[in-house]
Amino acid sequence: MEDNEGPSLLILVPTRDETYAHFTIDQEQAFSIAFTSPDIPGFHQHLTNHQVKVDNIQHDEGHAYFHFHDPDGNKFQVHW
Repeated sequence: MEDNEGPSLLILVPTRDETYAHFTIDQEQAFSIAFTSPDIPGFHQHLTNHQVKVDNIQHDEGHAYFHFHDPDGNKFQVHW
């Protein structure tokens, strides 16, 4: 379900288990959670300024997106 009409809530639960928020497709890590942002360059810079591992911004048919990784290596996407 996608909800672009209001605030969203993401809850991260700490665990001692080796649990990840991603999966693989053909042995390539894929994201399981995506966020929307109308300011892709600004959000990318914000993450970069806070030493978050971010990939380059990509453009695809008027759609901009990038991936970033949390300290445990989980992969997420930001798009607009």
